[in-house]
Amino acid sequence: MKFQPTTISLFITGAVLLSGALSRPAQAQTLLDGTNTLGSGGNNPADELNVAYTVTQSGDVYTYDYTVYATSSATVSSFNIGFDATSANAYSVSGGTFGREIDNIGVDWFLSVPAGGNSGTLSFQSDEAPGWGNANANGNPSPPSPWASTSSGGEQLPVPIPEPATTSLLAMALLALPFQFKRHKIERKED
Repeated sequence: MKFQPTTISLFITGAVLLSGALSRPAQAQTLLDGTNTLGSGGNNPADELNVAYTVTQSGDVYTYDYTVYATSSATVSSFNIGFDATSANAYSVSGGTFGREIDNIGVDWFLSVPAGGNSGTLSFQSDEAPGWGNANANGNPSPPSPWASTSSGGEQLPVPIPEPATTSLLAMALLALPFQFKRHKIERKED
């Protein structure tokens, strides 16, 4: 049986994609751990809000943990992690003084963080690997609230990002295989 270069490349692509999908770690592994700031849009760094984050992976599940640290002069009443929740699955949301919700633009926590305090751990799980996205927080007084990743001095936080490229590539490779074999079968009959 003679294989064409395109058939071989399709097999190699499929093998590489499957090896990545099948080699997920069995034990929890910390992928990201750090602290970023949400800017207030002002020029005073003391008005920036610090958010600590950790992303761990256990099997196919990613756990996203955040802790919001209020400034010494402001309280925090809500915190939002923004991502397309219609394509990135989020579940098992925990934390928040007054509740939490998942909507089509991310996860919202309703808080009561006093000036100089912290929110405790705000957490959710997703089947999607982390990327970087925007976050927002509100509180009193205003200014410095609202705080945002997109404001001056702000930084993005880890959020679930669907990975359509890998899925699309694997689907294209699998769809192309029957046509490759059919084409070779026709060529053999003509010989």
